Amino acid sequence: MRTIIFPRGVYYAAVAVLVALLLSTLPQRAAHFDDAWGAELAYWVVKDGHARSELFRGIGDGSEQHAYVFHKAFIYVEAGLMSVFGFGLYTVKMVGLLFSLVGMGLLLRYFRGQAEASWLAVFLYLGCGALVSAAFIGRPEPLAMSAGLASFMLLRAARGRPGFLALAGLLGGLAGLAHLHALIYLMAGGLWLLLQRTRLPGVLAFGAAGTVTMALYPLDAVLNHELPVLLSQFSNAAVTQANQDGWAKLAMLLKYQAVYFHSEGEAVLTVLLLALVALTWRRGAGRLTGPQQYLLLLVLSFWIICARATGYYFLLLMPFFIIVVVELALGAWPRLAPWRRVALQVLLVVYPVGAGVRAHYLWRTKQETPWPATENAQLARYMPKRGTVAVVPLDFFFNEVGNYRLRGLTGYAMRNTRHYHDTLSVHGFFALVARDSAEYVVTDHSYNQGFRVPPTAPSRIGAYERVFQNPWHSVYRRVAH
Repeated sequence: MRTIIFPRGVYYAAVAVLVALLLSTLPQRAAHFDDAWGAELAYWVVKDGHARSELFRGIGDGSEQHAYVFHKAFIYVEAGLMSVFGFGLYTVKMVGLLFSLVGMGLLLRYFRGQAEASWLAVFLYLGCGALVSAAFIGRPEPLAMSAGLASFMLLRAARGRPGFLALAGLLGGLAGLAHLHALIYLMAGGLWLLLQRTRLPGVLAFGAAGTVTMALYPLDAVLNHELPVLLSQFSNAAVTQANQDGWAKLAMLLKYQAVYFHSEGEAVLTVLLLALVALTWRRGAGRLTGPQQYLLLLVLSFWIICARATGYYFLLLMPFFIIVVVELALGAWPRLAPWRRVALQVLLVVYPVGAGVRAHYLWRTKQETPWPATENAQLARYMPKRGTVAVVPLDFFFNEVGNYRLRGLTGYAMRNTRHYHDTLSVHGFFALVARDSAEYVVTDHSYNQGFRVPPTAPSRIGAYERVFQNPWHSVYRRVAH
């Protein structure tokens, strides 16, 4: 292939190293907080035919009977994989890896016939620390990202044809079903079509298909005559609170940039794009290209609807950052001054540091954190009464979900906030779990969004006695009834 920035051997070696780096993080990767949260919903889809949550029983939103507000397309895909491969942690993480590969394949398709552009795009994709983290987590962003990228590719290829635009709208709606923040693809897509002066039938086809697809979100609640329950669950979800309070929403809008600088995983690609804009800027430059317009519309749409400035959501925009970086770098190279070319090469050489730092963090976490299946089996040895109620960290779900009636420490943390205004003491917590007929309580010393019971807590609290403790967990057993 003809290359202009680096020789082909550099691309081959860099991509091979980044593939090896990503693969090295996968075996025995520690459980992420969201792995079990979504896995339980998918588990009940397989078992009962609909999503619900025992882990969060008692928080007062009815989700123990029927959960309506969740990442629906993602959970149903996860449930499908679970029905084939079982309920283990690797099955949950497989969804993210599968759609991370789909996203890379779509980028290759986007730059088909442009050899250096394809290799540069893959290098940027695999070298993004946000991707290294998200590729093996039970979260919906890789699925939503892939559907959104496919939607944009169809928008570009449609040339006004309503059929293509309807399919683009369907994919944009699918992204929204996977994650409500991915509604940005429908918002940006509709505005982009108007900027391209697409004829009205095509714009309507895109909007109608996206709307019909998104209408599937409340369908189960409508069929069950429980739309008010869905609305209640939505309004009480922690992530939606900022959009319901004017000052909280304003505060979120003001710190929105944190999405792009949340960690080195996101910041390196953000800085690369901004630096490239500066390096390639020319006075009298022509109109923005289609991908550049679409990216700006995505950023604006996301700013309007974003409910939380977290790095997870960066993945929704990542492939469009990459497309614009490749477009700017290769398009401007022939006219760049020598020092600007060197600056661009240095930026690209330094770029994978984000992936390296994220991989190091994952390796370290893996060494410092026990594998859930092994740890849970050890804890279960001190919990001989099967079928009883156990209050546990969320990742106790893995390999133990069928053995106990699980309630989550995170659910009790939510109850503390909602019902007790964060005044529930450790003794009050144990009194509450006793009223809930819990036979065992497994505390989490890392306090991973669960109710906090410190490892220094007394060995006897109320009706419970500690029977086991290690650096990560304590097991309390009920001894008085």
